Amino acid sequence: LGGIAAGAGGFRRSHEQAVGAWQVALAAARYRTTPVIADADPNVALTSILLKDQGASVRWMRQVLGNFSEGGDSNAAVRETLGVFFATGQNYSRTAELLGVHRNTVRHRVARFEAQRGIAGQQTSIEQLDPLEVALALRIHDTFEG
Repeated sequence: LGGIAAGAGGFRRSHEQAVGAWQVALAAARYRTTPVIADADPNVALTSILLKDQGASVRWMRQVLGNFSEGGDSNAAVRETLGVFFATGQNYSRTAELLGVHRNTVRHRVARFEAQRGIAGQQTSIEQLDPLEVALALRIHDTFEG
């Protein structure tokens, strides 16, 4: 469904939004079982934009997440931890509390991600990463791969 807007321009925009939501419903794994989606639903508009070049979106996500974009429980745990970690402002204790794990588990998972992101033998610190970039990569993963 598209939004409500006045006039011919509003109709066109509403139609574009509805087409985008329809494309999301067909392409994104997380929406395949949802009976009705709208452009105003969380992440639908963003996903619609990402669908304009889904291949490039997925390639970029894999570049950001590296091996952690692949399947497996261990990689899923790292992705989940990163999502919560950045949502809490990179707070190890709060992340551990929200995930129900020990603080050292969070540190270990973040360290694994940092080590993988290293360039030419130099480790990349988690503080050097753009939280928005990682969050968007995680969203792309959940939408198209999840």
